[in-house]
Parts: sequence; structure tokens; C-alpha cells
Amino acid sequence: MFAGERDPRALIETVAARTPAGPTRDGVRRSLTLLGAEPVTVATQLGNGSRVLSSDTVPFAVWCAATHLADYPAALWACGSVGGDIDTTCAMVGGIVVGAVGLAGIPAAWHAARGPLA
Repeated sequence: MFAGERDPRALIETVAARTPAGPTRDGVRRSLTLLGAEPVTVATQLGNGSRVLSSDTVPFAVWCAATHLADYPAALWACGSVGGDIDTTCAMVGGIVVGAVGLAGIPAAWHAARGPLA
């Protein structure tokens, strides 16, 4: 994680602080106000990647990862449940959350079912 950070608010604030000024950072900051919301509500407010812009993808992915840091499957199911550019947003979320849970946090069946790596 970011310097070992596991608190959702602190993680989002860290990402916002390291994101260049503009719509993407504005969205990441706006995600702080949505910490208790359901994924579909957050996606409605922040986007779900459908517009294929960082400002429509990164804020939701960061929110989703930050609010599911201890549960890799829940993070991906929450992310995928809202539609949009699911492969991109889930890849982002998975990459963040695995930093918190480690490879052991990925269900063994998921790991075994993955395609071969080059």
C-alpha cells in the first residue's frame, strides 16, 4: 500500500495528493464524501470508466479499492457490479488491493483459473 496505509480515508487523501491538478484529482477528492455509499451510487457520482477517461475511471477505482482493502473478492465484485469499463477498473482495483492482502488474499480457485502468463 501507500507507505503501508490501510485506512480508506488516508489512502484516498494520499492518492489525491499525488495526482496532478484537474478533473481526475477532483474526482478522487470527491470520493471522500462517498465513503459510506453503495458502489452504484459512487459510480453514478464519479463514473465507472464508460467514458474511457482517467477522470471517469480512477476516482471510482480508488474508492472501490480503499473501501475494500481487506477483501480482494469483495473489492472486485463491488467494482464489477456497476458495469462500465470493468476490465480496466477491476485491474486497477485488484492491483491496489493485492498490495494490502498479498497473493494469499486472492482466492485459490481464482488464482488456479487464471490464464498462463508469458
